[in-house]
Amino acid sequence: DLSSARVEGCSSSSHALSAVSNQQTSMFRSLCRTAAVRSNYFNTLSLSEQLDQLGRCRFMARGEFAAGVKKLEGKKVVIVGCGAQGLNQGLNMRDSGCDVSYALRQDAIQNKRQSFLNASENGFKVGTYDELIPGADLVCNLTPDKQHTAVVSSVMP
Repeated sequence: DLSSARVEGCSSSSHALSAVSNQQTSMFRSLCRTAAVRSNYFNTLSLSEQLDQLGRCRFMARGEFAAGVKKLEGKKVVIVGCGAQGLNQGLNMRDSGCDVSYALRQDAIQNKRQSFLNASENGFKVGTYDELIPGADLVCNLTPDKQHTAVVSSVMP
């Protein structure tokens, strides 16, 4: 039941796409058509690539969230982007006890752009992609949709 599930990171390929019901597939296709207007990394993929990526995900049951953020205890969370979305997600995660830092573009740090000011003035550790992402347990790309492809291209090997 999708209403009682959440999606976890898509790093495992152990779950076959065939496990997804026809209703879920239909819902996903409808969502893709609606979201295709936006321009982010996921939406630049073909439908078969999107389905492949989702096939690598697993839906988490509500019970897995019973312990709150315990699964993130002792883990390093790196957020890419510190605008309105990134800053508030980071503040919320830190308030929940998570170890959060921000990876920003080198020029944003050197020129003390608003994203750098947002993170540093709120007491977060700030570094470049190369400095922070390799040591992260969880990376959240919270940049605007129009920047997703550039960010993914910058951080992926």
